[in-house]
Amino acid sequence: MKFKNIAILGDNTFGGVLGKKGTESDITLYSYKEESQALSFVVPTEYPGKIQSMVYAINMTDAAIVKVDAISRTLGEIIVALECANIKKGYIVMGENLIKEQILPIIKGTVLQNYKFIDNDRIAIIDTLSREDISSDPGNIKVQIDHFFDVKSVGTVILGRAYGKARKFDEFIMYPTDKKVNVKSIQIYDEDHDEAENGSRAGISLKGVSVAELERGYVLAKEGTMNVAREINVKFKIQKFWRYPISAGGEYVFVCGLQQLRAIIKEGSLGSGEEGTIKIGLDWKLAYAPGDRIWLLRPDLPDNRVVGCGIII
Repeated sequence: MKFKNIAILGDNTFGGVLGKKGTESDITLYSYKEESQALSFVVPTEYPGKIQSMVYAINMTDAAIVKVDAISRTLGEIIVALECANIKKGYIVMGENLIKEQILPIIKGTVLQNYKFIDNDRIAIIDTLSREDISSDPGNIKVQIDHFFDVKSVGTVILGRAYGKARKFDEFIMYPTDKKVNVKSIQIYDEDHDEAENGSRAGISLKGVSVAELERGYVLAKEGTMNVAREINVKFKIQKFWRYPISAGGEYVFVCGLQQLRAIIKEGSLGSGEEGTIKIGLDWKLAYAPGDRIWLLRPDLPDNRVVGCGIII
């Protein structure tokens, strides 16, 4: 079975049009399943109030649907975020009384200029997504945790997307801790499986860890395949609409995968639209691999809250 993961941005009700509602928090999951494939939609439920919700949705997926209901500051921030993260695969659905010619000048020169326009029709959207190649390189085996809870008679259960194949009875490290855990059972769409395939959203029962020891963004991975640090070097680019320089001593909200930490710039300085290497100090341990994407954010601002994105080196 093919698994496709898609963010829905611009309309928090649109996931319910396309799929069946699943887990709900500041990000809400919807799914549409056929015999040969499954589409998972991630909606940033608390966006635009909470910028982190949109960042999580982008980091959990390989493509984006942008629903355009108005030409607004929120749309502008969505465009900035997708451009920063270099999300090249995407689709644009125009709302009622809007035509694509209204948005073309706004997306010119961004990754969105290559997004496909799809009619605002459920059948047309599902048909298009079903025919598209929406996937990413699995890399090393890991499961990125987005939700977790305790289930009576089962124990600790995590929900997350699998990269590579995670198998029943496998032993993993719960990064960024050094705790060893074992996979007791795996469920995908409420059915028991012996493995979670690449791209699948799985519920995994674990032995060796309690809910109290988990945080969103922790990563289930094989021993030795992830790095852990509280200081990293990043090739970083400030998005061109960010008005302020960044320099040593600056404090930001930091997101990598689904881990959110507090960050202080230790070395380096950059201005609007500039790219270069900076050193970032973090308030807690980060689980990462070289090449992972990071974000710096300023959620306290009223708009234009994305500072930029970078790659860990």
